Amino acid sequence: MENMQFQYRRFIALVVSAFLLCSSVAAQRMIKDFLPGQNSSGAVQAIGPAGESETFLNVSGDLWKTDGTCEGTVLVKDLSQAGYPTNFMRAGALVFFTANSAANGRELWATNGTEAGTYLVKDIYTGASSSTPDDFCRKGNLLYFAATSSANGRELWRSDGTAGGTYMVSDIRPGTNSSSPQSLIVYKDTLFFSATTTIGECLWKSAGSAASTSLVYDMIPGSTSGGIGYMAVAANQLFFYGTDNTHGSELWVTDGSTVGTKLVKDINPGTTSGLAYEPFHTFSNVLFFIANEGTHGNELWRSTGTEASTVLVKDINPGSISSFIDYFASTSEALFFQATDGTHGSELWRSNGAEVNTYLVRDINTAPNAGASSRYLTVLNDRVYFSAYEETHGYELWRSDGTSANTELVGDIEPGTNGSNPNNLVATNDEVLFVAKTTLAGVELYSSAPPPAGPPVDAELTSMTNPKCHGEQKGAIDITVTQGTARSFSNGKGPSAI
Repeated sequence: MENMQFQYRRFIALVVSAFLLCSSVAAQRMIKDFLPGQNSSGAVQAIGPAGESETFLNVSGDLWKTDGTCEGTVLVKDLSQAGYPTNFMRAGALVFFTANSAANGRELWATNGTEAGTYLVKDIYTGASSSTPDDFCRKGNLLYFAATSSANGRELWRSDGTAGGTYMVSDIRPGTNSSSPQSLIVYKDTLFFSATTTIGECLWKSAGSAASTSLVYDMIPGSTSGGIGYMAVAANQLFFYGTDNTHGSELWVTDGSTVGTKLVKDINPGTTSGLAYEPFHTFSNVLFFIANEGTHGNELWRSTGTEASTVLVKDINPGSISSFIDYFASTSEALFFQATDGTHGSELWRSNGAEVNTYLVRDINTAPNAGASSRYLTVLNDRVYFSAYEETHGYELWRSDGTSANTELVGDIEPGTNGSNPNNLVATNDEVLFVAKTTLAGVELYSSAPPPAGPPVDAELTSMTNPKCHGEQKGAIDITVTQGTARSFSNGKGPSAI
């Protein structure tokens, strides 16, 4: 019993200490201990959608929601008979997701945030088999997605959240064969996507009806299959990853018409592919992507849709070795990403599209030939938040405004070198939610707010009364500090002066 009390008090002390760290380390908190104790590995498994005042969670297979406070983190619906919600996306007043059950398989669900308003939208693949809805894309108040039915295979579907308003848009490949729509995106108020028929994988479009669903471009005319991949809108054009038998995989663009669909540039001349199969990112109305022209390896490129504007931004890792770019995110001032220059390992970089303004933000992990592996980049209030590694703290949450001086550790959630391994980062209206793991609490939900106003608190915990763990009971944790201001931590909301 004494050992349990010691661990409990130590756990509370660790949480409180996160608010009392001096210098640049900012406030952060566990929002709720869903499964108290150490055996909570995997408690929080999915978070979304982003940019909401309320965010939905998969907690041990059930649907929860949070507003970022402990008392505002509540069970929406017990999905013990239909669990593991994932793929959250809002369309209109509803948040759509998929969930799995023994009776219906993985199907489309929706919620308005209440238990009564959380329901199976439609059993698309009737019975225990799954339709596996995926590739969600919002267009107005409608959700478009790919799903599988016994009669039509995997085709394009749409939903307004009702059973009657959830139906297949078009049987693009008639019968039980699948056209397998992918890379759904809205451009000029029309849905574009790739689909595969007897003539191979091609670019298609739809306005939401069978009559309006049509082929835009066949990459390789005839029965030979080409390839259509990642899509993004920039400079009032739709860019996509396209493969034909003349150029390999290169950058293509379309204005939505057949005649307006063309190769932008044969980056690696001939049949050798120039484009790396990696996601695109739009910043300042310019498309950024990863390509290899045969000399510099896979590096950062940019384009506005013309051959002349499609250029290498910078050879980050000089020579033929790639810089291994990953995890794009952008603020109003710069594009951020992970890359290695061959000297510093994988670290946080930034660019505004000019070579001179493309540089390492900070060498977070200063160990020789080692990198911070900055990952899960997420933007809030024009700062980028990310998980990064350095030898003192392990993987923890960091943030940056794009300068070395203001690239800082948000907090050491798991003290020591093991790290808490933050992941599933989602920016809400005013904070970043993420999942982290500690020795004492296991895998739980955390929040990191922007830097608090005013000078930092320089304090040391010396006593504590009325401990309450993350709002599980009403009340506050009152603490005494050797210097600075005494603070009260109430229901997981963070510090306020007593």
